[in-house]
Amino acid sequence: MKTFIMWFRRLIIPVILLAALYFVLTRDSGRVQKISEQSQKSDKEFPADHPAVPGKGNVAQEYSQQLDALKKSVEKDPKNVSHLTMLASMLMDGHNSKEAIQYYERARKLDPKNTAILLDLTVCYSQTGNLSEALNITNVVLNADPKNATALYNRGAIYGQQGKLKEAEQTWKKLIQVAPQSTEAKKAAESLKQLEKM
Repeated sequence: MKTFIMWFRRLIIPVILLAALYFVLTRDSGRVQKISEQSQKSDKEFPADHPAVPGKGNVAQEYSQQLDALKKSVEKDPKNVSHLTMLASMLMDGHNSKEAIQYYERARKLDPKNTAILLDLTVCYSQTGNLSEALNITNVVLNADPKNATALYNRGAIYGQQGKLKEAEQTWKKLIQVAPQSTEAKKAAESLKQLEKM
């Protein structure tokens, strides 16, 4: 029995972390909308107390539990870059960019060349209104990889937010030139059309 309890304790933390990772990987808002629509339909098919029916209350509770588990994991192992970025990503997805920044910054100190961390950090700073820091970090990415499509798109968007429309236009045109087949190039083309209307 003791062996089973010890085995169960060792298993529960990875399961929680995998659930958190699944949440992060499925953060597409369109998917969330579909799940929400399905849950409304499901209410007619299952009794209200059925545990398989996702509702606002139990989804929020699950998110909160996953967040708490990740915070405890980060407290236990403060140098675990993976857990720091998962926690920061969950916070960012939960529209808490200000708190996410502290965890992304900690991860950045441990892994300063990690482009994914830098790009997410750029988004967080942008969402909190710190456009100068968002631009600084974007420039760090572009100094290392001048053709990084995401960083180029972000730089154009930051310039646009700052009212520097000419710089935004030049950046997006460069993006379309260096990565014409990328998703970001398509978004840049749409953004350029919007600039033309201004």
